[in-house]
Amino acid sequence: YNSNILTMDKILTSLMLVGVGALTSIFLILAEFSLISYTSSVTLSIVFIGREALILLIGSIFFGEKINLSSSIGIAISMFGTILYGYASK
Repeated sequence: YNSNILTMDKILTSLMLVGVGALTSIFLILAEFSLISYTSSVTLSIVFIGREALILLIGSIFFGEKINLSSSIGIAISMFGTILYGYASK
């Protein structure tokens, strides 16, 4: 049995994964438009910077990815700036 042969099960699984990714992207775009309508584009930029820092942290925790010292300092500065912006914008 050759595992590289496409089966209907593999095709349906791939289509479902693509569909879930597409729906997630649509909801993310709708959330971005909603956030911009209530705040500003600067706030959206700050949120995305904080999100990227969290993704790096979660990746290092759950997947064992190594983060060097300069990346750690950058993540800390990004998170500090995001939190500081949240307090300053109130």
